[in-house]
Amino acid sequence: MIYGMSLIYGLSGTLDFSSDQFLNVLIEVKSPLLLIASLLTLAGFLFKISAAPFHHWAPDVYESAPTPIVAFLSVVPKLAGIAVLVKVVLAIQLFGQSGFPWQSIIAAISIVSILIGNLSALAQTNPKRMLAYSSVAQAGFLLIGVAVLGMEGLHFMLFYSTVFY
Repeated sequence: MIYGMSLIYGLSGTLDFSSDQFLNVLIEVKSPLLLIASLLTLAGFLFKISAAPFHHWAPDVYESAPTPIVAFLSVVPKLAGIAVLVKVVLAIQLFGQSGFPWQSIIAAISIVSILIGNLSALAQTNPKRMLAYSSVAQAGFLLIGVAVLGMEGLHFMLFYSTVFY
């Protein structure tokens, strides 16, 4: 995530995603470097929220951590990561500014996260590992709201976060 953000800063000269300078660079620059920077940043966010395919660290960490830490890890980083991802995507209007199918990629990642999380949780005997895989599935459900990215998607994420977290 840091390398992707540093590439974005190098291309645009700012990290203020809502500034006109940044939006002009995003619209005018059709560099593959901008695509790579965006992919690296997205991968960092997916790792932070433990969405598939960046979820492999979660079961081991959840299993070995004390229960209060597991409770914290299963909620706070996910909601914070999703909130920042939504803010970044809204600010730079990622889905509308490029020809790359970001919305489809995030939707596919959400479906894969839901499937991997739920199917892997079924096979677990350790409750903490089961919680970790359930957390991967929860990240997938929240990513659906990011993929939709309208008021409906934001309302879905807020409702889902309130009810299920």
